[in-house]
Amino acid sequence: MQITGTITKQPIVKEKIIFTTIKEDNDSPIQAVLFRTSRPQALSNILINAKVEDKVTIIGRLEKNPQNNEMQIVIDDIDTGQTATIAPMPDAF
Repeated sequence: MQITGTITKQPIVKEKIIFTTIKEDNDSPIQAVLFRTSRPQALSNILINAKVEDKVTIIGRLEKNPQNNEMQIVIDDIDTGQTATIAPMPDAF
């Protein structure tokens, strides 16, 4: 599953998990969960630095949260739409 939307809740960072919510257009927000121990550190860094109103694309699996039986997205990958730019090397030092 892929969802593109806006972060609507400041991420909550815990030792093994990060929670946030994402809203796609006029839909209701849905919880997004990243299990830090099973995903690359770069994904944790993206979520830790995410702010409310940031636009992202989350790729993951739609599952029921076993604690509250609500649907959530378990994050496999995140695309922020931004690419890193590398400054050109100077001609002289």
